[in-house]
Amino acid sequence: MKQLLVFLFLLGSFAGFVEETSEATIPVLTEIKNKADLGQLLFFDTILSLDQSLSCASCHIPEFAFADTVAFSKGVGDSLGTRNTPSLMNLAYSTTFFFDGRSATLEEQAKEPIENPLEMHLDYEVAVERVQADTNYQSLFSRIYNAPPDSVNILNSLAEFQKTLESNGSSPP
Repeated sequence: MKQLLVFLFLLGSFAGFVEETSEATIPVLTEIKNKADLGQLLFFDTILSLDQSLSCASCHIPEFAFADTVAFSKGVGDSLGTRNTPSLMNLAYSTTFFFDGRSATLEEQAKEPIENPLEMHLDYEVAVERVQADTNYQSLFSRIYNAPPDSVNILNSLAEFQKTLESNGSSPP
């Protein structure tokens, strides 16, 4: 019972944020104005998974503070992960990522699930090639980065979106 109350409290803490970021508010192409918007589009796009069945949001669910509700998330082909999907909230000023701190930047962190065989299971260079081949992404990266999509600016846009995931301050002091 205590765990349920804690969960409900935490869920309520993010309620204001969730209303603003549900899948209904994924930016449409004409509304994408900056790197974070572009990263948000990629975050919800299945282009970065091997069989194009999963997006980052498949496990980092906006309605649950960009975390998951199961002990171990499922990846491509229903492969079972080894850890719970952590929340992506309030990471803008973090200096290490993942439970073991193996990534020092949000850009490094964004790449790992794409390549992990238990998650999205796609060689990152193939992911880059897919984004480069998409005419919508070609246009958006050209407009926002003044460059075509590449291995650096794709991860940067995902990181810029994650930096916007801040709680609304409704938790108690």
